[in-house]
Amino acid sequence: MPYASEVQRRKFHFLLSEGKISPDVVREFDEASKGLTLPERLHPKKEEASAPEQGVYTVKTPGGHPAQRMNQRTEFHPKNVAKIQTLVNLMGLTPGSYHLPLRDRAGNVGGYAVFKAVSKVNHPVLSTVFSKDMRPPGQDIEAMLKTPLKLKFKEQPS
Repeated sequence: MPYASEVQRRKFHFLLSEGKISPDVVREFDEASKGLTLPERLHPKKEEASAPEQGVYTVKTPGGHPAQRMNQRTEFHPKNVAKIQTLVNLMGLTPGSYHLPLRDRAGNVGGYAVFKAVSKVNHPVLSTVFSKDMRPPGQDIEAMLKTPLKLKFKEQPS
């Protein structure tokens, strides 16, 4: 039986070098394939997905990156990410670039939730969280909130 591709031929010879396949099997395949032009791969690799449109981002792990950034850059608990995203979804905003100041109990800005347009989603998506010292992009949407945002804080070590 001949090899189906160059990749298969190389694999058989690699397995032979490791003693995981019989020399007789490799010899049989080599003889059956002698003089044949083999394709590099039997099934060519699929083309890579094209890059998203400029200004549109894709989300790989919802909540993952923003939760990590909230934990690293603010005093707020990472579980607030879902609450903030739900609140912004209810606001009915069109896709675009926005930010929401995250305030502590005293009303001081403790960070910013940053929202961006994402392909195939008809509302802004929480893409990251900035610290209070970073300058967020986009429109401030705090004034559009109907009720003040109440966030949970990380546990303080005793």
